Amino acid sequence: MTRKKAPVQDPHFSPDPELFRPAPSQVLAGVIIRSKVPHARIVGLSYPPLPAGWTLVLPEDIPGNSVFQVFRGRFPILGGEEAQYIGEPLALVTGPDEGEVRRWAARVRFITRNLSLDEFA
Repeated sequence: MTRKKAPVQDPHFSPDPELFRPAPSQVLAGVIIRSKVPHARIVGLSYPPLPAGWTLVLPEDIPGNSVFQVFRGRFPILGGEEAQYIGEPLALVTGPDEGEVRRWAARVRFITRNLSLDEFA
């Protein structure tokens, strides 16, 4: 008979089991909506009606400084007026069901204008 080893626990930390087992109604799925263009000015946003209980987070919804610094680079938490690269996070959406949130996020469209060489950085 093989015995399972007990997990190693930190003697200084005793987690509350209820804290790590939220009720399904308390769990939200989140999706990051990313840029599909390499570098463009964002001039608009089109999205379907947001269902009750869902949240859409845009750059202007982030209070205070929305830029973080890593070494010498500065990065916005969410892209603002310009998309800087393909895959840049532009918005976040949360809802109760991951599949529904992903389907909703796939219908979001950022209206962009390509930048000329004179407009780069």
